[in-house]
Amino acid sequence: MRLGNYLSMLTTPELEHIKPLLNLSDEELKAFDMLSNHKSRIQISSALNISPRTTDRIIARIRHKLLTIYE
Repeated sequence: MRLGNYLSMLTTPELEHIKPLLNLSDEELKAFDMLSNHKSRIQISSALNISPRTTDRIIARIRHKLLTIYE
């Protein structure tokens, strides 16, 4: 399942519970919020004024952090 789809399925209380556990940077937090609101990687890139490749790396870091808390 894609990360954005997974995050958008979570309720607001679930998202608020997960955020502090992930220890996200400011950039990762913005991307996390946008992913949970059904934004595409291109929309995230544009909003954060970064390249799509950088967005992919941020999403990969978020995914890694999520997997770490669920291990």
